[in-house]
Parts: sequence; structure tokens; C-alpha cells
Amino acid sequence: MTIVLQLAEQAEQSAAELLQQYRDQLNAAEQQLQQLLDYQQEYIEQINSKQQLSAREMISDRSFIGQLDDAAGAQRQKLASCHRQCDEALAAWQKAYQKRNNIADLIEKMRLDENALMEKQLQKEIDELSSQSLLRKS
Repeated sequence: MTIVLQLAEQAEQSAAELLQQYRDQLNAAEQQLQQLLDYQQEYIEQINSKQQLSAREMISDRSFIGQLDDAAGAQRQKLASCHRQCDEALAAWQKAYQKRNNIADLIEKMRLDENALMEKQLQKEIDELSSQSLLRKS
């Protein structure tokens, strides 16, 4: 049974490592989105601070802001995908954790049952020896 427990522990550890990887990816995706939004805000503030813009500059700036919007949308989709992966990895880890706990509990129960059986046998042997001793004395 210890081999089964070791395998369950390894599976739990692997699930925990995968969960951490997905959490790291999620954090990186959140940071990238925030950087992109910050850059977009700075760019808009830069445009607003200019005194005069030519039509060509306005078109170019609007086009670039549109590209930033598209990039932010794509990053939000990536972020949503990372959230799903994290949720799935968390569920897998929880399942592996529960399985390992169940196996450990079963092993402990088996050990306690075995100890109780051994105590019962020992008590039976003691009782038999006591009764034999009493019979000899009589």
C-alpha cells in the first residue's frame, strides 16, 4: 500500500507543479495586459497634449490606437484562457490531493485494524495461558 501512496503523492506533486506553472502564466498575462493598457493610456495622453495635429497624424494616431485596442482584446482572450487553465489545474490538484488523503486514511485504518486484531489475539493467548495455569494449580 505504501507504493500506492507514493504514486498518489507523486501525482499530487505533479498536479501542484502544473498548477503553479499555470498561475505563473496567468500572472504574466495579467502584467502584459496592464502594461499594454498603461502604454495605450500614455499614448493617448501624449496625443492630447499636442497643440495641433495634421490630418495625417490624426489618422495615424487613431490607427495605432485601434491596433492597441486589438492587442488588448487579444490579451484579454489569452487571459481568459489562462484563467480556464488555472481552474482546470486547480480542480486536478484538488482531486489528486483528495485521492492521496483517502489512501493515507485507508492505510491508517488498516494499520489500526491490524493492531486491534493483534491485541485481540494477544489477549486471547494471555487468557488461554491464564486458564491453563489455573487448571494446573487445581
